[in-house]
Amino acid sequence: MTALRIDSLSYAPGGRVLLDKISYAGGDGGCTALLGPNGAGKSLLLEMCHGLRTPDEGDIFWFGRRLNGLRDDIAITLQKPTFLMRSVYANLRYVLGVRRTPRAQRDARIRGILAEVGLEDKADDPVSALSGGEQQCLSIARALLLEPRAVLLDEPTAQLDLAATERVERIMTRLRNAGTKVIFTSHNPAQVRRLCDEVIFMDKGSLVACAPRDEFFTHISHPAARAFIRSQSLL
Repeated sequence: MTALRIDSLSYAPGGRVLLDKISYAGGDGGCTALLGPNGAGKSLLLEMCHGLRTPDEGDIFWFGRRLNGLRDDIAITLQKPTFLMRSVYANLRYVLGVRRTPRAQRDARIRGILAEVGLEDKADDPVSALSGGEQQCLSIARALLLEPRAVLLDEPTAQLDLAATERVERIMTRLRNAGTKVIFTSHNPAQVRRLCDEVIFMDKGSLVACAPRDEFFTHISHPAARAFIRSQSLL
């Protein structure tokens, strides 16, 4: 089954073209990286794929269904997540309350997710006391609460230290290995090489290259993609 299909997606607020006729089709499961320089349109495309923004033209399909607003089975984490000014546990309990998860199931679900992301000893701490890496892990925990079929991660390790980066990358790998479709944005080719199965390269609002990881890094011919990778000293 095709997890994600994008048909001729365009977005040009005020006449300024930010996404230009993007088309893509990717398989169920696996990890896909949106790679490219700052301002390429990666984060914007990710928000479109979650339903946070509406394109001017084109359609998005998840698992065979046209996207029309937010879906519980598609989760997203943003670069700067926001939380309730409450405890770690209370933030996750709120999500399950909104989704009307039976009360008898909430505690076990929350405790399990916190253990999965390494925050089991932080349940009663206020979110404001967490480090940047811990907040990113909490954002991922919140996204995973409803067991989504796809998780979209916008620069999930930006400005994190090495230990926090390794923790987030382990979570991403576990999700991918469990069959969850993972799509993340990055401007770090080394991280993309470590984590993904497929690379989409974006430049100036266009999808200019798409290939399996090894093929992308060994045979990519698009000038913008090659120049970007060369600038990171990987070619």
